[in-house]
Amino acid sequence: MFGCKNNKTVAQTILHKRYQNLASRANQDYSQSLNKPIGTFLLELKNQGDAFYKEFLNDCGDLDYCRFCIADKKWRKRWGIYIYTIDSNIRYVGRCLDSFEKRINNGYGRISPTAWPTHCQHQTGAKDDEGSAGQHRKCYGLF
Repeated sequence: MFGCKNNKTVAQTILHKRYQNLASRANQDYSQSLNKPIGTFLLELKNQGDAFYKEFLNDCGDLDYCRFCIADKKWRKRWGIYIYTIDSNIRYVGRCLDSFEKRINNGYGRISPTAWPTHCQHQTGAKDDEGSAGQHRKCYGLF
């Protein structure tokens, strides 16, 4: 997922206060890569077995994710309380003040490299211990 984050270079990324602690190592050990897009750089490090890429990620940044959405148009524009379950176990209860489409279809159901860790945590439960997407996920809306 993080390999898609290519709107900034490594040099631009390490200027941000969140990544300043990584700047000296990046400048010293990876100076030839400072002009590469950050996602490309991190994916290269991962593929080479260099764990430095994990320093740029949040706690859920290197996990596998699935995609899901509300397909029924009548539910997309509704709002209220929603519940996520995985194999009939409640994982999360939340409140949506805008629309389920924004919250679920464009948020929790579609993780991006810049997603909030909370969104990532809902997603990671979709994988079982073997890493397969065999579990049943449901989202219920209440009004």
